[in-house]
Amino acid sequence: MSMLTVWAVLAYRPFLDPLDAHRFWWALLLPLALFTAMAYKAVRVPVLDRYWRQVGIMSLQIVIGMVALGFAFYLFTQIILPRVLPMPGL
Repeated sequence: MSMLTVWAVLAYRPFLDPLDAHRFWWALLLPLALFTAMAYKAVRVPVLDRYWRQVGIMSLQIVIGMVALGFAFYLFTQIILPRVLPMPGL
């Protein structure tokens, strides 16, 4: 490992130099949904008998909701919006 690589790793600033995750951003949805559901259910569930089942259900709801929102925004911007406000020349 070169010295420049070591300094680049040590100088990493997460909020100023974010990771280049544009190609696989969708894969980050799964851990984000899981950890959000774990934190929410840990606070909200009165009895922890079915904690993991409820975490799984909420994670699935989050993922399905995000996919549905993405599909709805795609339909709106690619199909509905061009018919309502056509741009000349396109």
